[in-house]
Amino acid sequence: MKISKGERTRENILLKALELYAEKGVQNTPFQNIADAVGITQAALYKYFSDRDELLKEAILLGAQKGRDFFASKVPDNLNAKESLLIYVEKNLEWCSKGQPFHVAFLSLHYFATQVPSIKKVHTEVMRARLAKIQELLLAGQEAKVWKTQDLESTAMSIHNYLLGEMFSVINNPQMETKKARNERVLAAVLKLVKD
Repeated sequence: MKISKGERTRENILLKALELYAEKGVQNTPFQNIADAVGITQAALYKYFSDRDELLKEAILLGAQKGRDFFASKVPDNLNAKESLLIYVEKNLEWCSKGQPFHVAFLSLHYFATQVPSIKKVHTEVMRARLAKIQELLLAGQEAKVWKTQDLESTAMSIHNYLLGEMFSVINNPQMETKKARNERVLAAVLKLVKD
C-alpha cells in the first residue's frame, strides 16, 4: 500500500519529535525544534498538528502502533496458553529495552495522563486494551487447565501493574540486571500470580 507524501511527512514529524523528546524531554522541545529537525517551517508543522498536546498524543499513538507491530512480528504461532502469557511478558520487557525512542511514548503516556485530557483518554484506552489482552491470556490458560485462577480481572490487574513497574525499571535502569536474569525473575513472579 502506497502512502502519500503528506502521510510520510506526518510520520517523519512524529519520529523526529520522539527522538527530540528522548534527547531533551517533552517539555523542553518546542515546535520550532521539531520543525527544524524535519526541515519544514513551524507554520507547516501547524498544518499537521494544531498544538503540542496533539503532537504528543499522536507520537504516543505511533509508539503504541509500533509496539503492536513489534509484537505481531515476534510472537510465534501455535503457542500453548502458558507460553503465550510468558511470551507476552517477555516481549513487553524486550520492547522497553529496544524501543528507543518509542519508550519515550510509553513514559509520556503514563506521565502526561494526569495533565493532558487527550492523553488521559489514550491512557485509559491503552490500559483497557492491555488488561483485555492479559485477561484473554489468563482465560486461555484457565480453559486449558494450566492454572485455576478464578478472579481473572484482579489477577490481570496484578499482572498488568507488576509488568508496568518492571517496564519502567527496564527503561530507567537497563543495566540493573541481565536480560536473562530479569526475564527469569519476572516470569517466575507472573507464574506465581496465576497459581492459586
